[in-house]
Amino acid sequence: MANNHITVGIFYEMPNGQIAYTYGFDDRKKIVSYRLDGDTTGRVVTYEEIKKWKPLFDLYDFPDSSDPKLPYLFDLNWDIKYMSDLRRVLASGHPHLDEIKQAMQKFGITV
Repeated sequence: MANNHITVGIFYEMPNGQIAYTYGFDDRKKIVSYRLDGDTTGRVVTYEEIKKWKPLFDLYDFPDSSDPKLPYLFDLNWDIKYMSDLRRVLASGHPHLDEIKQAMQKFGITV
């Protein structure tokens, strides 16, 4: 069954099983911008084609991401978005290191 709405800023499962993240659109050209895990540049898909994709509203990161996103609390409080950022902070220090370590424990994050 085709999707009737296009939501930007979420993940979709493509017909071939790949997971794509949508981040922009051009209503004039009727295209949506998206990327796959590991992409360094964006891709585009037509409105008609993306309607065949399955929206994944409960997914907040690529499955098996090479650099997983952290829970939003880390970004909100310390501007730490990804595991690579966290590793860098742990290695170089941070004024709120004790709070960060407590949050890691709360979410079961190990490095």
